[in-house]
Amino acid sequence: MQRRILAAVAAFVLAAVGAVLLIDYVGGADDRARADEETIEILVAQADIPIGTPANQLAAKVKLEPVPERLLRGREDAISDLAELGERRTATAMLQGDYLSEARFSEATAKTRDDGREQLSLTLDAQRAVGGNLSDGDRVAVYRTSTTPDGARTTERLYDDIPVTRVTELDSSAVAGGAVTVTLALDEVEAATVIAGMHDGSIWLSLVDAATSSKED
Repeated sequence: MQRRILAAVAAFVLAAVGAVLLIDYVGGADDRARADEETIEILVAQADIPIGTPANQLAAKVKLEPVPERLLRGREDAISDLAELGERRTATAMLQGDYLSEARFSEATAKTRDDGREQLSLTLDAQRAVGGNLSDGDRVAVYRTSTTPDGARTTERLYDDIPVTRVTELDSSAVAGGAVTVTLALDEVEAATVIAGMHDGSIWLSLVDAATSSKED
């Protein structure tokens, strides 16, 4: 009887030691595989980053980290140097741990049309641009939401009837939540006001009813 008990105990001990050795071997194999894996250093958010943040203000919020090359397949636009972004701003909010990529940044740009109005391009979350359901030729009202010095949130209607000249939907796989770039035809003062609104708060667009717009014209 004693021999059977001793044999059972010995078998249990051997099985336990074998399991520990197997786990250690598998863990070591994973470590060796990771050590041999090709990595690329890219910028990773170290804190949540709000939409509209200028790239030149991100130095304290991002850090170069080695990322396995296999995880970056299809993300060739990953950023490794903030200087690559120039004057651009974040097109969508980013969460801690997100990779920085060119698709997640945009720049408000203005070009002058033949009629003297400027074409100003804004990249907005879809929810702030009628769910992304805008088309060339639509007319929109422009709202600005901002925070007062005492911390109160305010919203004001800047313009009632602004022409949309172009709409580009960004790749939803690259931009969390979806975003669109909307180009508006504005005069010099309107363009400056909208750009200031993008910098100091947030811009929202609402679709103007075609019948209402034609009456106002």
